[in-house]
Amino acid sequence: MYRQTFGSPARFLVDDILRIPKNHIVARYAKILSTFFISGLLHLSTDIAVGIGLSESGSIRFFCTQALGISLEDGVQALYHYFIPKEQRCSKTDHLAKIIGYAWLGVFLAWSTPIWAFPAMRRNGGEAKDLILPFSIMKFFAGIASLIQPVHDDAVKRG
Repeated sequence: MYRQTFGSPARFLVDDILRIPKNHIVARYAKILSTFFISGLLHLSTDIAVGIGLSESGSIRFFCTQALGISLEDGVQALYHYFIPKEQRCSKTDHLAKIIGYAWLGVFLAWSTPIWAFPAMRRNGGEAKDLILPFSIMKFFAGIASLIQPVHDDAVKRG
């Protein structure tokens, strides 16, 4: 749904205004960057609506960084396909590639998300109306810890 919504203006910009040939690699990455930039603009408008200023918002930086991440991932995949021909790949290599891909995604999001999320988190006044999520992850873990602690204490006493 969103790919079509944000991709259409990107295609119009790259194909019709900039007139970059459709099969050119520059067109591919210009469309990706444009799509994420448009998404960043949409999220910037929601930041402004909740009182996060232009200079404080990280929406455009975050979403444009996702385009960079996709470009890096494409580069690594191209190197993988260049150095390991299809005939030499096996299912174990494919599984390893998937594991590496998921790890890359987790690390990349852990690195890039704070610039977008922290401004909203800083505005949290601790009241229910200020919450980003309708629950607290820390309270959840604190609850688990309080359940585990008595069991641990009993085990230590019996030790």
